[in-house]
Amino acid sequence: MARHPELTQPPKGGIKLRPLKHRALDGSLYQRDQKVEEQIISVILLDASSVIKRAKIRSKGSPDFLKEEVIVYLIREYLIRQDKATVGALCEILFRRCSSYIKYKFLSLDDALSEQAFSEVIRDVMDPILDIKDNNGDYFQVRFWSGLRRKTIDAGRKYYTEQKKRAKKTINDEEDMAIHDKIGEEIQDTALSAEDIIFCRQALNILPEPIRTAFVLRYYHGWQIESDDPEMESISDYFGKTSRTIRHWLTQAHKILRKWHRGEGKEPYS
Repeated sequence: MARHPELTQPPKGGIKLRPLKHRALDGSLYQRDQKVEEQIISVILLDASSVIKRAKIRSKGSPDFLKEEVIVYLIREYLIRQDKATVGALCEILFRRCSSYIKYKFLSLDDALSEQAFSEVIRDVMDPILDIKDNNGDYFQVRFWSGLRRKTIDAGRKYYTEQKKRAKKTINDEEDMAIHDKIGEEIQDTALSAEDIIFCRQALNILPEPIRTAFVLRYYHGWQIESDDPEMESISDYFGKTSRTIRHWLTQAHKILRKWHRGEGKEPYS
């Protein structure tokens, strides 16, 4: 097998992986998790059939399980090797791992829009991964599920808005609760009461962007405003803004909601 300029074996026999070239907001190069690098090293010299066999393992408790970030690396590696069959097999494995998650997020869309949203997320995830001439796919080698969540949220915002436009009328309270039923299941895990949850469903559409998305991430998906844990997504990371800015946006959201709710008694947020 021919070697490639960026993948070499140091004198002592260790394996040097292809470097990440994309930079974070602070200017530092992306860094793979040590576990990810260890898993890549454990399979990189195997034959293609053995690599595919390892990638098909879905049990995270198995010592042979490969993280999604590893599969992304392998897809790009076999693209460079021009092994289309292995690339196709690995892409199919990655697709199957994340398809249920994506579909769940679009359960409240009608069938046609759900299919469009699903296809858009797959495209937006796979295109940078498959573009070996660019480094935009590097993030998926570092935090795959975080990147997938971002793409899903972006598509969801677009297609839920499209669904409302197609309705050609103001969504009344009952319809609004139906559209947001699945989202409501997620917010049940927060400290909000049932009355507050209904209130959120009704009031969500009055919030402008980017305040609305920040509000959804914080109260619907339980994201932290900021986090020191590189494995935990934060709202600050998503927008590339400081925690102070995010807190300001949430404060603005609370003010807008209180104003909207004025005269109806209870103010659910303080």
